[in-house]
This record gives sequence, C-alpha cells and structure tokens, in this order.
Amino acid sequence: MTVPMTVPSETPAPVRIRPATLEDVPAVARVAALTFPDACPPTTPQEAKDEHIARNLNEQVIAGWITDARHVVHVAVRPEGHDDAGAVLGYVMADLAPEEEPDVTAAVGPDTRVGCLSKLYLLPEARGTGAAAALLAAGLDAMREHRLTHAWLGTSVANHRANAFYEKVGFRRVGARRFMVAGTPEEDNVRLTAL
Repeated sequence: MTVPMTVPSETPAPVRIRPATLEDVPAVARVAALTFPDACPPTTPQEAKDEHIARNLNEQVIAGWITDARHVVHVAVRPEGHDDAGAVLGYVMADLAPEEEPDVTAAVGPDTRVGCLSKLYLLPEARGTGAAAALLAAGLDAMREHRLTHAWLGTSVANHRANAFYEKVGFRRVGARRFMVAGTPEEDNVRLTAL
C-alpha cells in the first residue's frame, strides 16, 4: 500500500510554471543537454551521455512530447521583474500512458492507473529554490487531472540529491531497473507514490 505524497511547503519559487509550447522547444532542449549529465553516475562515459542527448533529448523528440496527448510538459520560467524574464530554467514531463514497469505493477496491481514522472530537470541556478517542488506539483497535478492514481519514476542510484528529494516528498523505493544510456547500462531506483 502506498502513502499519498505531499510536496513540502517551501518559500515561493522564483519561477513561474506554465505548460510548454512549441516555442519552448529550443530552450527545453538546451536545459536537457545541460542537465542530463548531472543525473548520470560519474562512471558514465561522456560519449554515452552525448549520444543519449543527441538521440533522446533533441528538439524533434521534445516537440513530440509537447504535441502528444500522452504527455504533459511544463516549464519553469523566470517571472516578470527579472532581467531574463521568460527564460526556461527547467521542465517536467508527465507520461500519462507509460510502458509497464514490473516493480510498479507488482506493488499496485495490474489494473491500477499509473503514470510516470519521466523527466524533471532544473538548471543549477534554480536548484534549492523550491522550483523542483513547483515543477513536481505541476507534473503530478497533470496526472491527477487524467484520473491516474499513482505515479512512478526512475532515478539513478548514484543521483543522491534527486533520491533524497523524491524520498522527502513521498516517493518510496519499490524496486530497481536497468536504464540504458547509449548502450551503457545504469542502475535506477524505481520509486512510487499515490496521488
């Protein structure tokens, strides 16, 4: 049985969260390219990270997420009053119809409506500001709006900061999976929460 998650109350984030548009694609691709390496273990070869970014986080792929009804993408942008108002600082992508994850199915059963928090990335300058919690809330709200009852995510076992954050907000570890970064196997924690 899972316990509903709660996003910790924090001071208001110095960002505005809004749905992503096709105009955001270049900026989201830039954030993806800059932040994906941070989520990888230090043992991941640079060539593998570069190949993964080029193949899976390019503008065409990101535009596909934004236009596909199975995904909901939100961006965190600098609010008005900043020199760089409107600049994209991070993004979240909720997958409303993910492929089955065996450890998740074992934890909640095959008939449970489950979504996947597939992506949540922030530029370093926005970390520790509450922006991650704001993006997380937007992604989980999108799943609730589509009547999903649980959300899962995968996070590298070596990404201690992300694992601590997800643990804090109620995502419990229910298993592990192998995640391929351009042919390099990485180990992920599989985490689950009730919505």
